[in-house]
Amino acid sequence: MRSRFFLVALACLAAAGASAADDLPQTAQAPYDAMRELDSLKGVWTVNTEYVDQNGERSMLNKDVIVAEESLRGLMLTEKRKERLEGQGFMLETDYSYDQYKDIYRLAVTDDTWGVMDIYEGRVENGVLQATNLETGTYFPTADGGKMHIRMTIPTNGDRRVMEVDHSLDAGESWRPLYRVTYERRRTE
Repeated sequence: MRSRFFLVALACLAAAGASAADDLPQTAQAPYDAMRELDSLKGVWTVNTEYVDQNGERSMLNKDVIVAEESLRGLMLTEKRKERLEGQGFMLETDYSYDQYKDIYRLAVTDDTWGVMDIYEGRVENGVLQATNLETGTYFPTADGGKMHIRMTIPTNGDRRVMEVDHSLDAGESWRPLYRVTYERRRTE
């Protein structure tokens, strides 16, 4: 009887240790595979966010420790602040996912200053995810009644990455730098 209990317990432990992909329904396999392209984004990072003015001059907004970890059996990656190190800038949380029906990555970015969930869509090419909110209808209104769209260029590999955030006031016909966000992987947590 004891050996039977031991075998059942061992089987349960083995099943619990199986990878997330082992218990996915077939319908989730394509998004799971696509999300593996973003695996390098996972981890704990020191993040420096700089504002870029109209002259191209950069000024530091804030320095944070962020954590990026997967959820939903590897179908989503969530990035959020763990600790503010310097500055007073706004805080963001970002969820990354993959839409297998549109063959596109989708990012939901929410801030703590305007309370807007902005939705971006894009693709990974040559190790870079480029996503915009042009097609999603989630833009920022400007004081003059216009629309400000955002484009993010996110390297998907490396222990040091620089994400460029550009904005457009003419529906993507031209882009200007807005933020420069430098990620450096933390070796210790």
